[in-house]
Amino acid sequence: MMENEPAFVWTFLGLQKMGISVALINHNLRSQSLLRSVQATQPSHLIVGADGTLLQAVTAILDKLKPHNVQVWAYGLGFDPQPSDIHSLDLFFLEALTSAISPVVRRGISTSDVCCYIFTSGTTGLYMMYWNKNMGMYYTVTFLEEPLVLSDFDAILYYQDIPLPLWAKHMIGYATRRRKVDFFADCLGLSVLSPYILFLKSYREDLFFFPAGAAVVMRRKFSASHFWSDCRRHNVTVVLYIGELFRYLLAQPQSELDSKHSVRAAFGNCLRQDIWPEVERRFRIPQIMECFGASEGTSTFVNATGKQGAVGRLSPLLVGTMVFNVSVTHHDILIHMLLLFQSLYNDDKALVRFDYATAVPLRDENGRCIKVNIGEPGLFLSKVPPPELKSGTYDIYHGSVSDNEKKLVRNAFQEGDVYFNFGDVLFMDKDYWVYFHDRIGDTFRWKGENVSTSEVSNVMTSLSFVYDVYVYGVKVPGHDGRAGMASVTMNEGQSLGSKELLKLYDHVMVELPNYARPLFLRNLGQPVVTNTFKQYKVELILEGYDQNIIPDPLFFLDHEHSTYSTLTQGHLSKLFSPKL
Repeated sequence: MMENEPAFVWTFLGLQKMGISVALINHNLRSQSLLRSVQATQPSHLIVGADGTLLQAVTAILDKLKPHNVQVWAYGLGFDPQPSDIHSLDLFFLEALTSAISPVVRRGISTSDVCCYIFTSGTTGLYMMYWNKNMGMYYTVTFLEEPLVLSDFDAILYYQDIPLPLWAKHMIGYATRRRKVDFFADCLGLSVLSPYILFLKSYREDLFFFPAGAAVVMRRKFSASHFWSDCRRHNVTVVLYIGELFRYLLAQPQSELDSKHSVRAAFGNCLRQDIWPEVERRFRIPQIMECFGASEGTSTFVNATGKQGAVGRLSPLLVGTMVFNVSVTHHDILIHMLLLFQSLYNDDKALVRFDYATAVPLRDENGRCIKVNIGEPGLFLSKVPPPELKSGTYDIYHGSVSDNEKKLVRNAFQEGDVYFNFGDVLFMDKDYWVYFHDRIGDTFRWKGENVSTSEVSNVMTSLSFVYDVYVYGVKVPGHDGRAGMASVTMNEGQSLGSKELLKLYDHVMVELPNYARPLFLRNLGQPVVTNTFKQYKVELILEGYDQNIIPDPLFFLDHEHSTYSTLTQGHLSKLFSPKL
């Protein structure tokens, strides 16, 4: 559990050198959310970064970790007296041997072993651990190298604060394959990125970017006002982004220096079509590459030609002829490389009709999924390659079989096939360009993070006066993704007054990370009957916070007064600010 700091790099590398699998904990988590994540990993050791707030968060749950025999190690303690049950990594390193770790300790590790675990909510509710295996890490960091055509004297800059999309694993590995000063601007933080850049050190010494001479510059916090000056100062040539990043930059006062930089390419996702032209005009970035994918997904889209708003193409001309009945007895690299190239072809990708209420594909009279027409939003499915299936099962998450099964669509187009359900809705134009439309299911995306509606609901219903909470995402003008909204029903005899609103505010501020706190509250009257809930939730989403059609009291997360305050039309313009 570490922020963007150099210690993250050497800690991850050191554990990889010893063949130790790690689970990455979101450093924004606190209280019960943090406890659930740590307990889910079943760790023997928990490493905490140097930021004092992280150690405070871990100390708050320490008593509940003791029965699980978890040893906590922390950076930044120095020679100060150590807190009870906390071990200092600073002192440990002073006593450690300086000799290299023998390769013998990882002799038994194979390409099918787990490199690390990353938490993802998928679309099914509570956060789950997706396992990244060594070979999967290897081929994902290599497969997008050529579109960017990395050249001499490119360079790498890391920011914190804007969450890293999982696709960044593809991009950062490129610097590892050339002996050049490759320098990217990653404004998104290390916590998810690092495994993809760093694992190569322990797998192939010649592929890691430090021996290749790549420069790495870290900045602890993201700053829209300093972004371009940082790029100029460090001669940044490639920028990693999520859509929110450019919205923040566009919200800054225009300057003649906006286009005075060395950035030649930007790579990322969620750059929406409404701001893409302005990004190109104002910042003059020669190449923008948009992509779409999921860490646990079986396919991906890449728009390498700069088509505004598109994530890639689903052209019938790009149909693969991959053959998967290859026999590999003692080495599985060939199969994995086949899977890599298969992910770029389109014959195993489909946009299908679906039920908005249940978020599952609709079927025709023959029980098969129904592909959408041009311009019609469709649920994105991607076929699970046969080599990845084990006895008909595709292991995605570290957990129960049911968690994995929720993400699979069986017998989609023919008997026995298995497709991965991304939980995202895309649409295609007449030229087969594909565009992101929305996210469905029990999660929504806000500030670059997946928010679990179940997690938020569980936190809010733990208050004694709350009967039930329906959590969903609503669109906010000028922002990507959806902001959180919670429709609350009270226990009998209880009302949602100023005292309760204050308690709700304090509760979500302590228990939930910033991106998961509901921006809007709706005070519902009667609880919703269970068998009508799915359809009613769709209606709640459509109504959003529109005061013209909602008779119920509405409130907003008011940091100025440290409570949930009554929402009026006058508040909305402030809430719609890009600085939200």
